[in-house]
Amino acid sequence: MTLLYLSPNMAEYAWASYQQDVMDELARQAAVSFYGPGFPGYRPDQTLQQVIGRMPEPPSCVIVGHAWLNDNPAKPLDAHPRFGLARSPAPVVMILNKEYVRLDEKLSWAREIGASGVFSHHHDAPGWSDIVGSACEFWPFAADHRKFFALGDPREIDLFFSGILQNAPVGQSDLRVRIMASLFHCEGDLPLRKRDEFAELNLFFNALPRDPAEREAAERRGLYRRLSEREYAATMRKSRLVISTRSPAGLVSPRTFEAMFSGSLVLAEHNPVHRLILGEHAPAEFENERECIDRALRLLSDPDTPRRAELARLHALEHHTWAARIGAMLDRVERQAGPIRRVAAAA
Repeated sequence: MTLLYLSPNMAEYAWASYQQDVMDELARQAAVSFYGPGFPGYRPDQTLQQVIGRMPEPPSCVIVGHAWLNDNPAKPLDAHPRFGLARSPAPVVMILNKEYVRLDEKLSWAREIGASGVFSHHHDAPGWSDIVGSACEFWPFAADHRKFFALGDPREIDLFFSGILQNAPVGQSDLRVRIMASLFHCEGDLPLRKRDEFAELNLFFNALPRDPAEREAAERRGLYRRLSEREYAATMRKSRLVISTRSPAGLVSPRTFEAMFSGSLVLAEHNPVHRLILGEHAPAEFENERECIDRALRLLSDPDTPRRAELARLHALEHHTWAARIGAMLDRVERQAGPIRRVAAAA
């Protein structure tokens, strides 16, 4: 039988490609219909029963995708209060998103609709099962190995960072800012030139400033440019070390796995969840900006670093692709909802 996946169409949403990666991989492995804003046939006033009535066959399971609920506290959590998920004729499972925003509301909502399972990228998920009334599973982030891979490119970039300089909401760590200020002479959030002690290093530090006016100045002066996904992946493939700082709530982000697939060694802010997910292939870690730079310099001069990066790449390819994650999810859904029409083996 088929699946029904509820989500806005995320194909043009550039800031969090993992949501689209999950949908793409699900479509590779199973027969699935997508419903939500941006998909053909969507109307905000429709009910679940009306949607099911237009499907070629009833779904064996309804999956509430990452973006079905609203993360913005100023808006209603559920933009479709009359949709009727609590009356679904098929089991409903849910993928939590941004567990650091409105978590209590999301867990209560999952209980209200009678979710038969919850998948979360947060390591504390199993402890929420009593709140929801069904199993909450830790389902770590992953990455798409078809987009991020190693080609044997010369690794001409010593240290790579590309992304937001400081996560929202206000109050998140400014460690990326401090790392940048340790590497460069800066004007506000603009890295103007390398400090003398790093003159021999090839640094790729493409950081989006915090202030809108400085963002405009960074783009105008060629100090920041939003990379396409293809450019981002190609640049990472040429990098020896990739900096990764902690995401909100200690989540291990897709960046970790993207870098591993690319054959780069991850240099990450300390997070005990790294070892929980990756075991002996956990990233090299640091606690602060000085330790980040000291560790980077040691790794760049260590002849064992390429071997370590290659072992991590092979481990990630075996265990941490979206293909593996979706396969595990479908196995879990089948145990509860019965057979799903698998389209093809994960590749």
